[in-house]
Amino acid sequence: MASRNVTLSTAVVLRRSFWTGFLRDRRGVVGVALAVLLPVLVGFAGIGIEVGLWFAVQRQNQSAADAAALSTALEYAVQYYEQPGLTTDPTAAATTAANCNLFSTSTSSSNAVCPLPSSASSTLTLYPCYRFMVGSSCNTSNSDGIPPNAVQVVLTQPLNAAFANFVTAIWGPNVNQVNVRTTAIAVFPMLPGGQTCLLAVGSRQTLSVGGSATLNLPNCTLASLSILGNSIQLPGAGNPAINAAAIATAGNVQMTDGSSPPPHTFTYFPLQDPYKSVTKYPLSGSLPTAAQCNAGSDVSISGVNPNLSPGCYRSMSFSGEAQVTFNPGLYYIDGGNFSITGLVGATSPMLFTSDPTSIGTKTLYFCNGCTSRVYVGMTVTDITPANSEAIQPGTTVTAVTNTTVLISKPVVNRGVGKKDTIQFAGNAASISGTGVTIVLTAIAPGNSAGAIDIDPGAVCSATVSLNGPTTGNGLLQPSATASQGLLFVQDPTASSPQGNTITTGASDPSCGTSNVTLNGAIYTPASSDNLQGNAFANFAGCTEFIAQSFTFSGNLQLDDTNCSAVGITLNQAQIQQVYLADLVM
Repeated sequence: MASRNVTLSTAVVLRRSFWTGFLRDRRGVVGVALAVLLPVLVGFAGIGIEVGLWFAVQRQNQSAADAAALSTALEYAVQYYEQPGLTTDPTAAATTAANCNLFSTSTSSSNAVCPLPSSASSTLTLYPCYRFMVGSSCNTSNSDGIPPNAVQVVLTQPLNAAFANFVTAIWGPNVNQVNVRTTAIAVFPMLPGGQTCLLAVGSRQTLSVGGSATLNLPNCTLASLSILGNSIQLPGAGNPAINAAAIATAGNVQMTDGSSPPPHTFTYFPLQDPYKSVTKYPLSGSLPTAAQCNAGSDVSISGVNPNLSPGCYRSMSFSGEAQVTFNPGLYYIDGGNFSITGLVGATSPMLFTSDPTSIGTKTLYFCNGCTSRVYVGMTVTDITPANSEAIQPGTTVTAVTNTTVLISKPVVNRGVGKKDTIQFAGNAASISGTGVTIVLTAIAPGNSAGAIDIDPGAVCSATVSLNGPTTGNGLLQPSATASQGLLFVQDPTASSPQGNTITTGASDPSCGTSNVTLNGAIYTPASSDNLQGNAFANFAGCTEFIAQSFTFSGNLQLDDTNCSAVGITLNQAQIQQVYLADLVM
């Protein structure tokens, strides 16, 4: 039996090492990745939340910046345009508006209008903008001295950046604080022609224009402080009675036919009386006493009276050939009226003497009542052919009675004979004055203040030219700015002030221009003004009428563009637009 060799082999089982298995094992990979990336994910999530918070704070602060800009613009509008020279506090207004919109600054207080704890790190900065145009950036340079027309408000609030600091610390540089900066610009341009030349300060219906009256105010504004729904009543759109740069009222405008108001009509518009401080009694620190006013006179002038001086008078009346110049200063009228009526032009009456005048004497004799057209200041000439040299050249009238005329030089040669022809020549009536304020008041308590009555008559050559105080002067002292430009003041503290009538020119249609020039403010806040105009002549000068209410007749034409030319600065209520502008960075 054959034998068989059998080889036995031992099988060796090779086992993988621990680390080889560990590295090839895919179980738990997600957990490892999460453990490594979790801090990064948390950091970026925190940054997202933190950035969102920054934008939320900026959005909230934008409301505060907008409110602060509008409040500041209103302050600047008053300071630079509505009441030039009046001190306002734009910073305080901006801070209050920002506080009320939850933005706290270092000046915030728990006792403020909107109480907030103060924040030393948050800031509010104002930048006046000059010649600003919507769509441009704020120009803070003022090389030509013009007032600003916009203001930029910048709010800066620092915020801690915890997550941003954690993440940026890895890569650097680290950020531990972010300044959230918010900006707003408010514009406050004055509407062209926005200066008021007619302002009613009463609380009822203050301005009513009937169908027969025409108001032509191309460069100024008709305004009312009344809050009633019909504070201004105008005729229908088919009647061209109103031509005004703007119409503004604290109430509403009522059209008699239900049509829409004219363009540039502002309703429920905040306005104020620019001369309100003048209504505080006494009108100045040196009102005349009753004794001083009783010693004053009733001035009634129909001839030449070269100059009137400041002081206290009981009344003033000018008519006929009156030629008067007011010296600069304050004129008080105690209880009486101020009137200019029936002025006449140049006259040249010829009279026959009733008796002779001897050589060397100065009295000419006429029939009783014949001298009614002769007044002081006229030149005198003897035009009798055979006796033309009896009266010396340059001789003028110095006094007049019903039967006699006193002349400035004695007669010469053969003297003036009986029934000689005497020629008198006079200039047109003229009432003038510069730097004048006329106050109609009542010194004794309970008495009424008098009225203003200006109606020059039909003669074109007769003139009225009165000018109020220039800039820096005024009724109230030492606060002259508050009352500069006041020409007439009717004391509102007197009992029942009378209504006033002012005619803006001669009634003769042949007159080419107005013969009435009133430069200044006519302030009668407790009475009504009746303004009478003429279609053929603009009312000359720079005039602002402020009364409790107005009535109109004829064709009234006012234009306040001549103020700078005559050196008058009026405290005019102005139609100011205030709005937010888009910001260009």
